[in-house]
Amino acid sequence: MSRRTFSWLIQLLSEHPAFQEQVEETARGFEYPNGPELTAPENKKLPGCIGVADGKLIQVYKPRQNPESYRDRKGNISINLLAVCDSSQRFTYVYAGETGRTHDARMFSRSELRSYCRNPDI
Repeated sequence: MSRRTFSWLIQLLSEHPAFQEQVEETARGFEYPNGPELTAPENKKLPGCIGVADGKLIQVYKPRQNPESYRDRKGNISINLLAVCDSSQRFTYVYAGETGRTHDARMFSRSELRSYCRNPDI
């Protein structure tokens, strides 16, 4: 998905009231993971959070071209996957395909998600 398409989709969704409600519900899920009935300040966990991200190495068959570039830090041939989940552990964003040598931070810097986080109006 191109950056322009991603931005257009986010803008379209953000104008929809159900999307705003979903974002607020997700933020509440991170802020009070033990439920809304436990809203005392000591139960507050991650205020303002709407997603958590992590990288995962996925083992693949050795490609014919540049196989060593797919070798990860553990010596396996793999590709890297970046995923974001909401407070209900549902995937909200997935980016995959970089070689196994690619660090998680580089994956994020190459993703449309980073572009959107830096400039949501584009």
